[in-house]
Amino acid sequence: MRTASYLCLPLTLLLGTAAVSAEKPRCPSVPVAEIAFRAGTFDAWIVGRDIRAGSNDVRWTAGGCALLEQWVGAVSGDGTALYLYEEGRWHLHFVNSSGRTLALSGTTRNDGILFEGRHPDLDGRPGVHRMLFAPEGGDVRQTWHFRPDGSESWELLLDAIQKRMPPTS
Repeated sequence: MRTASYLCLPLTLLLGTAAVSAEKPRCPSVPVAEIAFRAGTFDAWIVGRDIRAGSNDVRWTAGGCALLEQWVGAVSGDGTALYLYEEGRWHLHFVNSSGRTLALSGTTRNDGILFEGRHPDLDGRPGVHRMLFAPEGGDVRQTWHFRPDGSESWELLLDAIQKRMPPTS
Protein backbone atom coordinates (compact mmCIF):
# COMPACT_ATOMS: atom_id res chain seq x y z
CA MET A 1 0.00 0.00 0.00
CA ARG A 2 1.35 3.41 -0.96
CA THR A 3 0.43 6.13 1.51
CA ALA A 4 -0.29 9.41 -0.22
CA SER A 5 2.03 12.24 0.74
CA TYR A 6 -0.94 14.50 1.05
CA LEU A 7 -2.28 12.22 3.77
CA CYS A 8 -5.56 13.69 4.97
CA LEU A 9 -4.38 16.64 2.90
CA PRO A 10 -5.83 18.99 5.11
CA LEU A 11 -6.60 24.26 2.31
CA THR A 12 -5.16 27.22 3.76
CA LEU A 13 -8.10 29.44 3.00
CA LEU A 14 -8.47 33.11 3.48
CA LEU A 15 -11.32 33.02 5.97
CA GLY A 16 -10.82 36.58 7.12
CA THR A 17 -11.48 36.86 10.82
CA ALA A 18 -14.02 34.02 10.97
CA ALA A 19 -13.78 32.42 14.37
CA VAL A 20 -13.04 28.72 14.63
CA SER A 21 -15.01 27.10 17.40
CA ALA A 22 -15.67 23.77 19.08
CA GLU A 23 -19.19 24.99 19.92
CA LYS A 24 -22.28 23.50 18.30
CA PRO A 25 -22.99 24.95 14.85
CA ARG A 26 -25.85 27.37 14.34
CA CYS A 27 -26.10 27.47 10.55
CA PRO A 28 -29.67 26.49 9.59
CA SER A 29 -28.80 25.56 5.98
CA VAL A 30 -26.33 22.82 6.95
CA PRO A 31 -27.46 19.29 7.94
CA VAL A 32 -24.95 19.23 10.80
CA ALA A 33 -25.99 15.80 12.11
CA GLU A 34 -24.58 14.24 8.92
CA ILE A 35 -21.03 15.45 9.57
CA ALA A 36 -20.91 16.29 13.29
CA PHE A 37 -18.80 13.15 13.93
CA ARG A 38 -15.88 14.86 12.10
CA ALA A 39 -15.61 17.65 14.68
CA GLY A 40 -12.98 17.17 17.39
CA THR A 41 -9.29 16.60 17.99
CA PHE A 42 -7.79 13.33 16.77
CA ASP A 43 -4.59 11.29 16.53
CA ALA A 44 -4.55 9.33 13.27
CA TRP A 45 -3.09 5.83 12.98
CA ILE A 46 -2.58 3.62 9.92
CA VAL A 47 -4.88 0.60 10.29
CA GLY A 48 -3.03 -2.71 10.72
CA ARG A 49 0.30 -1.02 11.48
CA ASP A 50 1.76 0.68 14.49
CA ILE A 51 2.37 3.91 12.57
CA ARG A 52 1.05 7.25 13.74
CA ALA A 53 0.07 9.25 10.66
CA GLY A 54 -0.42 12.57 12.45
CA SER A 55 -3.00 14.62 14.29
CA ASN A 56 -5.85 16.85 13.29
CA ASP A 57 -8.13 19.39 14.85
CA VAL A 58 -11.54 19.76 13.17
CA ARG A 59 -13.67 22.73 14.31
CA TRP A 60 -16.84 24.51 13.26
CA THR A 61 -16.23 27.88 11.61
CA ALA A 62 -18.20 30.59 9.79
CA GLY A 63 -21.04 30.47 12.30
CA GLY A 64 -21.33 26.70 12.05
CA CYS A 65 -21.67 26.68 8.27
CA ALA A 66 -18.39 24.83 7.66
CA LEU A 67 -15.78 22.62 9.31
CA LEU A 68 -12.12 23.63 9.22
CA GLU A 69 -9.48 20.91 9.67
CA GLN A 70 -5.87 21.58 10.63
CA TRP A 71 -3.65 18.57 9.91
CA VAL A 72 -0.14 18.04 11.31
CA GLY A 73 1.48 15.06 9.61
CA ALA A 74 3.88 12.69 11.35
CA VAL A 75 4.61 10.87 8.06
CA SER A 76 3.66 13.56 5.55
CA GLY A 77 3.34 17.33 5.41
CA ASP A 78 0.86 19.59 7.14
CA GLY A 79 -2.29 21.00 5.61
CA THR A 80 -5.80 22.33 5.91
CA ALA A 81 -9.23 21.15 4.77
CA LEU A 82 -12.57 22.90 4.53
CA TYR A 83 -15.83 20.92 4.61
CA LEU A 84 -18.93 22.79 3.45
CA TYR A 85 -22.47 22.00 2.36
CA GLU A 86 -23.88 23.53 -0.81
CA GLU A 87 -26.66 22.61 -3.24
CA GLY A 88 -27.50 19.37 -1.42
CA ARG A 89 -23.93 17.99 -1.40
CA TRP A 90 -20.93 18.06 0.88
CA HIS A 91 -17.73 19.53 -0.54
CA LEU A 92 -14.21 18.95 0.70
CA HIS A 93 -11.33 21.23 -0.34
CA PHE A 94 -7.75 20.35 0.64
CA VAL A 95 -4.33 21.92 0.34
CA ASN A 96 -1.12 20.65 1.91
CA SER A 97 2.17 22.29 2.79
CA SER A 98 3.56 21.33 -0.64
CA GLY A 99 0.79 23.22 -2.42
CA ARG A 100 -1.04 20.10 -3.62
CA THR A 101 -4.81 20.52 -3.73
CA LEU A 102 -7.78 18.20 -3.97
CA ALA A 103 -11.48 19.04 -4.30
CA LEU A 104 -14.12 16.34 -3.74
CA SER A 105 -17.92 16.29 -3.49
CA GLY A 106 -19.79 13.93 -1.23
CA THR A 107 -23.03 12.38 -0.18
CA THR A 108 -24.22 10.90 3.08
CA ARG A 109 -24.55 7.13 3.32
CA ASN A 110 -25.57 4.82 6.15
CA ASP A 111 -21.90 4.27 7.00
CA GLY A 112 -20.67 7.88 6.77
CA ILE A 113 -19.91 10.45 4.09
CA LEU A 114 -18.42 9.39 0.77
CA PHE A 115 -16.46 12.04 -1.16
CA GLU A 116 -15.46 11.56 -4.81
CA GLY A 117 -13.78 13.60 -7.49
CA ARG A 118 -11.49 13.58 -10.50
CA HIS A 119 -7.90 14.61 -9.87
CA PRO A 120 -4.49 13.21 -10.82
CA ASP A 121 -2.68 11.09 -8.22
CA LEU A 122 0.82 11.88 -6.95
CA ASP A 123 2.34 10.28 -10.06
CA GLY A 124 0.22 12.50 -12.32
CA ARG A 125 -2.13 9.71 -13.45
CA PRO A 126 -5.63 11.06 -14.10
CA GLY A 127 -8.43 9.28 -12.30
CA VAL A 128 -11.04 9.30 -9.57
CA HIS A 129 -10.44 9.66 -5.83
CA ARG A 130 -12.94 8.13 -3.39
CA MET A 131 -12.67 8.98 0.32
CA LEU A 132 -15.02 7.65 3.01
CA PHE A 133 -15.24 9.12 6.51
CA ALA A 134 -17.19 6.79 8.79
CA PRO A 135 -17.89 7.08 12.52
CA GLU A 136 -16.57 4.15 14.58
CA GLY A 137 -17.69 4.61 18.15
CA GLY A 138 -16.25 8.00 19.08
CA ASP A 139 -13.49 7.70 16.46
CA VAL A 140 -13.46 8.22 12.66
CA ARG A 141 -12.32 5.70 10.05
CA GLN A 142 -10.95 7.20 6.84
CA THR A 143 -10.45 5.06 3.76
CA TRP A 144 -9.11 6.58 0.57
CA HIS A 145 -9.03 4.86 -2.82
CA PHE A 146 -7.90 5.92 -6.28
CA ARG A 147 -8.95 4.45 -9.65
CA PRO A 148 -6.75 5.46 -12.59
CA ASP A 149 -8.51 6.19 -15.86
CA GLY A 150 -8.83 3.02 -17.94
CA SER A 151 -8.71 0.74 -14.90
CA GLU A 152 -11.55 -1.11 -13.24
CA SER A 153 -9.57 -1.59 -10.00
CA TRP A 154 -9.44 0.74 -7.02
CA GLU A 155 -6.05 1.24 -5.33
CA LEU A 156 -6.03 1.72 -1.56
CA LEU A 157 -4.11 4.90 -0.71
CA LEU A 158 -5.01 5.14 2.96
CA ASP A 159 -6.82 3.23 5.68
CA ALA A 160 -6.59 5.14 8.95
CA ILE A 161 -8.42 5.39 12.23
CA GLN A 162 -8.62 8.88 13.71
CA LYS A 163 -8.78 8.34 17.46
CA ARG A 164 -10.67 11.06 19.28
CA MET A 165 -8.60 12.82 21.96
CA PRO A 166 -10.18 13.89 25.24
CA PRO A 167 -11.03 17.60 25.44
CA THR A 168 -8.38 19.78 27.04
CA SER A 169 -9.35 22.30 29.67
